[in-house]
Amino acid sequence: MADVKIITFNCTGMANSIRRTALFEIFRRLPAQIILTQETHSKPEDEAIWAREWAPRTVDFNSAKNTTSYPRNGVEIFINDPNIKVNTVKKDLEGRILTADVSIHFVDLHLINIYVPVEKNSAKNEIFDSLYPYTISSLPVVMAGDFKVVDQPNIDRLPPGDNAERRKALISLCNFFQLTDAYRDLYRDARTYTRRQGTSHSRLDRFHISREINPSNQLTISSTLSDHDIVVLQIKNIQNTQRGKGIWKNNTKIYDLQSFQN
Repeated sequence: MADVKIITFNCTGMANSIRRTALFEIFRRLPAQIILTQETHSKPEDEAIWAREWAPRTVDFNSAKNTTSYPRNGVEIFINDPNIKVNTVKKDLEGRILTADVSIHFVDLHLINIYVPVEKNSAKNEIFDSLYPYTISSLPVVMAGDFKVVDQPNIDRLPPGDNAERRKALISLCNFFQLTDAYRDLYRDARTYTRRQGTSHSRLDRFHISREINPSNQLTISSTLSDHDIVVLQIKNIQNTQRGKGIWKNNTKIYDLQSFQN
C-alpha cells in the first residue's frame, strides 16, 4: 500500500470565521490524507456551514450538545483525499470522542479522535474508561488526540514530573487493546514536546496504534494558531488483522456507562 499520513492537532478553537479560514488553508496544504482536530469549539448549528467551507472534501463532526455556555469541546475528522471512504461513525454526547471506520488504499482503519478535559484526575479517568466501547473493533486501530496526560513523565515532560495516578486508566486501556505509543515505537527514549506553555513543555498530543500498524515516521509542525504542535504520523504498511480463537475478555467497566445502560 502507499504511505498513509494522519495528523492530530489541537487547534484551540475555530469558531471565528477568519481563524477558521486560515486553519482550513493550512489543512489543505498539509501532507496528510486525514486530519483529526480537537477543541474546535463547534456547535451543532455550525456543522453545515463548516462542511460547505471544507467542500468538496468531507468532514465528520462531534460537537457538544449542551451549548448554553461557551462550547469548549468539539472534535472533527477532516478527509483530505477524495479516494477515502468513511464508513461507520460513532460519537459521545460531550463533543470529546469521535470514531470512524475508513477505507484507504484498499485498507480499512478504525480511527478514534479524543479530546480529554482539563479537569481533575477523576474526569480524565472517566473519559479513558468510557473509551472501551469506542475502541472495540476488528480493524487496526489508530487512537489520536490531546490526552492531557503523558505516558512517561520523566521524558515526556519538561521539567520532568510524575502523574502515575492520572495516566493509570489510559495505561489500562492501551494494555487491554494492545495499543502502543507510535512515537516510542519509532524513537524509544528520544525527547520531543507538542505543547509549550511558558517554561513547561509536554507531549500531550499522541498516536496510540494497534500492532497491525507499522509507523515509518512521526514529526511535529509548529503553528502560530495554537499552543499545540501539529503532529504527523506516517504509516508505511498495515497488516491485515488476523484473528484466531483467542480468549474473550469481558470488560465489566462498560456496564457502569450510562450509554450502555440505556
